[in-house]
Amino acid sequence: MARTDPVFNLRMPLDMKDELAERAKRNGRSLNAEILQILEDSIAAEKTGFPAGDARELRRVIQMQNELIDGQKEMVSKLAETFSLAISKISNLSEQEREIEKATENKKPT
Repeated sequence: MARTDPVFNLRMPLDMKDELAERAKRNGRSLNAEILQILEDSIAAEKTGFPAGDARELRRVIQMQNELIDGQKEMVSKLAETFSLAISKISNLSEQEREIEKATENKKPT
């Protein structure tokens, strides 16, 4: 924000300021930037007819889905590792089986 932007002093209850400060911290913003973001979201919601509360809910759902996707990616990675290990063991067993067959064929009957 430029130094030429207008300054607006605002009084608010202490508990609201504390909540805004915590929210700003969670979002990695300054208190001023957080308040501006809330105002921008509210104005955009009014213009589009899409309530800010719905947007927050959608962001929450998207975050949950992203966490599920991350968990599934981890599971797929572990399954791929397990599958690769199983293929390696099967390959080793097949090789051992071929060696046993060769040894059995080469053995002369007495």
